[in-house]
Amino acid sequence: MRRIYAIKSLSALLLLTIFSFCGKKYDVETEEKIALGNILFGISEAEYQTEIQNFMSNHLDNGDSTRFMIDGYMYESVDPKFHDGKLYSLTIEGRPFGNYQTAFSQYLEIKSHLVDKYGHPLQDYSFPSKNSKGVSQMLANWAIGKKEVQLWGAVNPNFGRSDIRIYDRNAMSEVKKGEENAKKEAIEREEARRDSL
Repeated sequence: MRRIYAIKSLSALLLLTIFSFCGKKYDVETEEKIALGNILFGISEAEYQTEIQNFMSNHLDNGDSTRFMIDGYMYESVDPKFHDGKLYSLTIEGRPFGNYQTAFSQYLEIKSHLVDKYGHPLQDYSFPSKNSKGVSQMLANWAIGKKEVQLWGAVNPNFGRSDIRIYDRNAMSEVKKGEENAKKEAIEREEARRDSL
């Protein structure tokens, strides 16, 4: 009986050790501030321009200044968004491919990279089928403190691509609240204008 208990205890300890090493490979407080590479959320547009040039020059695809790669994932550009002059969101726009299999391979490449870095996603959906209508949809997402990373995909019979959206959730919430308030105010102004007629 003691031997069985000892084996169960050893097994539990071994599993606990394995799972502790399979966990996060980053410090949340540090990682949540990073948009991409050395680019931090909250930097100015001028700082962003300097940092993105450095990042992209280090990720050229075979020296071609119009093609970029991150661990085998090919992308075309990075689209930043700023609020009150500070960076809060980036979209890494994947290279579009006319071949479904190539587009699917690119999706698997970047998803594997993200899983290696952040672990299994909170939500995980299948890559769109060949006959999809080209509408972009979220395929997976990870939350790292206040940072969110989303993998998006779009496919139609002649096109396929995967994009990565990275944003500061607190800042995104602020931006959305501001947009909602602006819409509400516009509706109220329009109603007041109609009432005055």
